[in-house]
Amino acid sequence: MNKIVLAVFLLLLVGSPFVCSYAGLVSNLLTAHSEISIATFNLMWVAPLPSDVLVGESWSAVINVTNNHGVDLAGYVFVFNVTGPAADTGIVDLEILLDECEASCFHKIGGSIVDDVLQFRVGNLTIPAGTSFWIIRGRYNFEGSYDWSVAIAHEGAEKEEKPSAIKVAAFNIQTFGETKREKEEVMEILVDIAREFDILFIQEIRDAERETVPYYVQQINEQSGPEYAYIESQRLGRGSYKESYAYIYNTETVELIEGSAQVYNDTSDVFEREPYIASFRSGSFDFTVVGIHVKPDDAYSEIGNLTLVVHYLQTGNPDEKDIIVLGDFNADGRYFDEDDVSNPFKALEFYWIITNMMDTMVKTDYTYDRIVLLNETYSYEYVAYSAEVFYFDAAYGISNQTLVEEVSDHYPVFAWYRTDLVDDD
Repeated sequence: MNKIVLAVFLLLLVGSPFVCSYAGLVSNLLTAHSEISIATFNLMWVAPLPSDVLVGESWSAVINVTNNHGVDLAGYVFVFNVTGPAADTGIVDLEILLDECEASCFHKIGGSIVDDVLQFRVGNLTIPAGTSFWIIRGRYNFEGSYDWSVAIAHEGAEKEEKPSAIKVAAFNIQTFGETKREKEEVMEILVDIAREFDILFIQEIRDAERETVPYYVQQINEQSGPEYAYIESQRLGRGSYKESYAYIYNTETVELIEGSAQVYNDTSDVFEREPYIASFRSGSFDFTVVGIHVKPDDAYSEIGNLTLVVHYLQTGNPDEKDIIVLGDFNADGRYFDEDDVSNPFKALEFYWIITNMMDTMVKTDYTYDRIVLLNETYSYEYVAYSAEVFYFDAAYGISNQTLVEEVSDHYPVFAWYRTDLVDDD
């Protein structure tokens, strides 16, 4: 019988992505087919996770969770930690199925590395009164031995002051031009989305008259709140099909560094739409953003050649250590093997914080949209675990699928960055 040790402890999490406080540690160990009680909950493995596996082996496990409180308990977070033969975010593909849910409800979970341990967090869960079965399934990507632990945390507890931070996002607003901007309900949603972020990099602007982005920002600024500004690239593309890019930013939290905006000088013509580069400052955090919409059929080549853009920036300004590369990479499906680590932009120096397990598309489970950091930003200003997909339909309670698809076939991706740390470059 495969044996696995499950260390279960109760945490209290503050309701922000930045801080957590430990309420106490339960020393009991939950082994295969045993059980443990923690205050309100009783937990038991029905089917445990395998510890010794072959590469590519798929599995499923079941945790029986009994809520003894008598009422549904909301706002809980499951945190799974796993150590394995390779400390990287790709050693395990993990999904979770909630109790009494159809198979279509399996939800992919993105992992992050925390102190050489791969961590998966499943948040905003309601644990119903009585007994629930939580099905975990996955696939091991390396042969060897794996050890697992799980924590149950509750959002709440004592509040701590939230550090200063900004949200930087990318959003492919599918075919963003005159037709879309004339749809009032769609524009209202797009305005709300823009105000979620401090910087929003927009792709797939299709407007030869260049009226769409100014109109969008005007609509944003007609709402209450901080004023937003924008910069827009020229229209890009080798043939008659062209798109432009834009950065829309909150002028109260972010400053555009004058003269920094540029389209990458692609002398070798390796990009269909050259990356759009701009530098910003927020508090003590100054950084450069590289935005791109990769040509689908050239995804492997264009993604690999993003290393040239990073090298160009580092050569031109050796002191610039904070470079954020983001956009629609088309980095999944038939265009790109997301598990292939041979691509130059998959080298260890590049941290893909929108992981393969995060679905960024409205109608498929592909992860086309990505954010990639260098180590200097990943280990310092980047707020750990904060990279997410913004599911605007769920956030705004939109049940009309046609309306969701009229907004875009993509969801925005974003991450938080600290702005109150001592500048490291």
